[in-house]
Amino acid sequence: MSHARRGEQTKGERKIHKQKLRDRMSEQGWVIGETNDIKGYYTLHDQIGSPGSYGHCVKGIHIESKQVRAIKVIPKVNLTKTDYVSLRTEIKVMRRLRHKNICKLYDVFENQSTLYLVEELCSGGELFDQIAARGTQPRP
Repeated sequence: MSHARRGEQTKGERKIHKQKLRDRMSEQGWVIGETNDIKGYYTLHDQIGSPGSYGHCVKGIHIESKQVRAIKVIPKVNLTKTDYVSLRTEIKVMRRLRHKNICKLYDVFENQSTLYLVEELCSGGELFDQIAARGTQPRP
C-alpha cells in the first residue's frame, strides 16, 4: 500500500505522468524538446558515410575546443510515433554507455524540423565492410 503524502505522487503515478509527457512531446513533434541552436556550438561540414534509415551524418567541429565530431542529422518530417520512441530510447541508452569500443554520444540538439546527435567520430569506414574484407576467421 502506498503512503504518499497529499500532493506527492507514487512511483507508479510518476511513471504514468512521464509516459503521458513523452506521448504529448511525440504528438507535438519533439524527441527531447527544443534546445539551443547547434550552430552556436558546432560548425557543420561535409557529409560522411552513406545515408542511414533516419538521416545522414556530417563532420562537425566544436567551436571552442576544435574537436572533430560525427553529427547525425535526422530530419523529423517522416518520423512516426514509434520512431520518436526509438530515438528517445537510443539517446537515453547512449548517454549512459561508457566503453572504449562504443561511440560516445556527446550532445543532442533539436529544433522544429531536425534532431542532431553529436557523437565520437570513428574513422575507418563501415564495420560491415571491414568484416567482409577480412573474410571468415577460424574459430578459436
